[in-house]
Amino acid sequence: MPYALFREQEDTEGYFRLMKGIIQRRGIPLALYSDRYFVFCHSKKSESGGVSVIDRSKLTQFGRAVRELGVTQIFAMSPEAKGRIERANGTFQDRLGSELRLAGAKTIDEANTFLQTFLPRFNERFGVPAAQPEPSYRPLDQSLDIDGVLCFKERRSVARDNTVQYYGKTLQIFPGPDRHSYARTRVEVQERLDGRLVVCHQG
Repeated sequence: MPYALFREQEDTEGYFRLMKGIIQRRGIPLALYSDRYFVFCHSKKSESGGVSVIDRSKLTQFGRAVRELGVTQIFAMSPEAKGRIERANGTFQDRLGSELRLAGAKTIDEANTFLQTFLPRFNERFGVPAAQPEPSYRPLDQSLDIDGVLCFKERRSVARDNTVQYYGKTLQIFPGPDRHSYARTRVEVQERLDGRLVVCHQG
């Protein structure tokens, strides 16, 4: 297990932080195997009205980010596959709960600090050698702004007064080196994990 963290809820921001931790420690994974939780994909009813199918015409924020990173998403498509994921999680969670009690961790911050020493020990005891020895991670290109990928992105139109509306906030855009006004252009607003809002125009 390359990385883990505790969150108060299972949400997109948490998975962005998880992905960032994995990349910082191992590199960019070639693929991710997950269930069909709403953070990972949009789903819709099949034409027969039976089991829901993945709507690959729409990406979630997380799906968009991993696509930008060149990561292949693989979804568990059967109860058996989902069971394999849950069994692995169960082994991890059972052992971790006992260890946290022994360590006296009582807050999320304390638990996350404890994880840093727990994970190497857990991997050493329960890790299984890969059937194929080839690396399953790509090194992170230092020119890649990982914070500009693992964030929330929305497209917006710039108003005539050179402002952008973003969830009840008015963002003032200052003149750039190549133009005085961005009025009537389309821009990308990035809400980053550190709380910053960044407005981008054509990169």
